[in-house]
Order: sequence, then C-alpha cells, then structure tokens
Amino acid sequence: MKPEIKKIGYEGKDFVSLDVVVNLHMGICMDPSSRIMRECRKYEGKVYMIRDDDEHNYTADCKRMTDIMSLGAITGTDLQILVEGIGEEAEKLALRLYSGITCGDSYEMNFERWE
Repeated sequence: MKPEIKKIGYEGKDFVSLDVVVNLHMGICMDPSSRIMRECRKYEGKVYMIRDDDEHNYTADCKRMTDIMSLGAITGTDLQILVEGIGEEAEKLALRLYSGITCGDSYEMNFERWE
C-alpha cells in the first residue's frame, strides 16, 4: 500500500513528509545509511529524518551518513522523512526513501517499489 504524503512547513520552508516504521532486518546500520545518503545527495534540497520518541529527539541530515547512523534506528523505530519542496521530485524521493526503509533487507534495499 502506497503511503500518504503530507505537505508541511518546517524551518520556514515547504516540505513533503512521510511517517515510516523501520522494517530492515539489521535496522539502519552502516550499509543502509550509506545507501540512503547516496540517494539523498542526488537531490538539491534538504532531506531529513526525525526520530522523536521517549528516548530520542534527533534530526538527521540525510546527506551525512554519521547523522543517519546517529538516529539509532532499529527494526520497529518510528521516523519521519522530510524532503524540501512540494513538487514531484520531492515526493518521488520521499517515496524512494520510504520504499528502501520498509523493504525488509538491510543489504538489498529496494528504493523502487512505487516507481
């Protein structure tokens, strides 16, 4: 089922937003972090993942692998994906990230399930 994309304001700019539950058997460890970073570096705007729960309140710049790994996102962790802009490219990247983070396999991430 394709996730619902929301449009929100963040840091005074327009972003698309998706809520996601990590479904990677090893969580977002080094290899998935690297793949996410490479995907995000293709995009000109800002890309964030936010973890806001009882133990963590952290915003990761998705163009920095160490930021992504600092989320400490294991299987079952709730995250919010934010991609700057409200156009088709922003929505496409948000869906690609959602697809990769929910594909189940940390080593064979599938970013293309909704293309």
